[in-house]
Amino acid sequence: SLPMRGFEQFFDGEWLRDGKAFVFGAREPGKRRRIYRFDLATGKVEPIGPEGAGFPPALTGRVSPDGRWLLGTTGPGGFGRYPVAGGVPRPVVGLQPLERPIRWSADNRTFFTRTMTDPGTLKIWRLDPDTGRRTPVEEIRLAEGGAAVEQFVMTADRSAIAHMIRR
Repeated sequence: SLPMRGFEQFFDGEWLRDGKAFVFGAREPGKRRRIYRFDLATGKVEPIGPEGAGFPPALTGRVSPDGRWLLGTTGPGGFGRYPVAGGVPRPVVGLQPLERPIRWSADNRTFFTRTMTDPGTLKIWRLDPDTGRRTPVEEIRLAEGGAAVEQFVMTADRSAIAHMIRR
């Protein structure tokens, strides 16, 4: 367990690649949720996003492979990129309504997103969050035609995917 005090509620978290720090979502008493970074060597906890920034639970690969950026929520349906070392967050350009981020790609610049194009078909995109440029990556036909995808995980190089559906 990590010795963190002063939080009323904890949300999901993720280790940074170097294993020396951990990022997580939490809420202090009387405040809105926020994203924090916990440094194992110093025991110091620092916010890396403004109040209201969230740690999306259904997203895997929230932290870019180089460990510099975290993809988090900015409010209902909105996403932003937060510098793990602290600093000014950057918006995500081009994310469509009902489109959900999956994870950062191995290039550290773009990330993968998913949309349901029709019942039973899941479309995977690569999105450049600076320009909004999107490229289709893959279309997956689900064996359960009318099922809703609850969770979708994928490796950064797309060598493995898994999904959970609701019938």
